[in-house]
Amino acid sequence: MWIIEALLLLIGGALAVPNLVLEKFPNTSKAITKITPYQTWIGLILLFWGIWDFLYGLLFSRWIFSGGFLSSLLMIAVFVIEIGLGLILSMSFLKQQKGLPVDRLEQIEGYIIKYQHLLGIGGIGAAVYVVLRYTILYPFNF
Repeated sequence: MWIIEALLLLIGGALAVPNLVLEKFPNTSKAITKITPYQTWIGLILLFWGIWDFLYGLLFSRWIFSGGFLSSLLMIAVFVIEIGLGLILSMSFLKQQKGLPVDRLEQIEGYIIKYQHLLGIGGIGAAVYVVLRYTILYPFNF
């Protein structure tokens, strides 16, 4: 499951800051163009995945704190980044839903859009951290 989480964070981060990604890696323009239509779905999955991870971490705090203090803080940051990227990427879909208060969603969007670049870069960094945590760092519990 961590592979899916890392891929979602990487793709979500790239969709949140496409100009920065294209500036650093010009050959990714074709890939970003192909995944842009799925931005809302990626955002919804990230949003629900982040909420699930956060609640699971709260309910089973032994799991989240099993890797040491620094690792625990980084995992909490990953949860926040997942929720933030999910909100940014799926906001247009959420505003179209009839049961949700549009004015409150616009207020949340106005607050969170300021952090779009930070969340996008954080999403790419969080993807790298998730891969490192579950492949290299997990046995050492730093």
